[in-house]
Amino acid sequence: SNFLLGNAQGHRGYPIVYCSDGFCELTGYARTEVMQKNCSCHFLYGGDTSELVAQQMEKALEGREEYQAEVHFYRKNGT
Repeated sequence: SNFLLGNAQGHRGYPIVYCSDGFCELTGYARTEVMQKNCSCHFLYGGDTSELVAQQMEKALEGREEYQAEVHFYRKNGT
């Protein structure tokens, strides 16, 4: 499956501490490129990624609240 885990134990930015092989295959990023990036996955944003959804996701992370939305992410190659 395709997933990542972020550390929510008081670290601002919630760094990614693990990502699955499937996540790496799906996004085109190597695990070493993903580790310690912010778990909001800003590195996967592109032209069609909604700024409003991105802001709401950040707010939910900061508030440690559940949040569900459809987000348009991009692979490393921009597709």
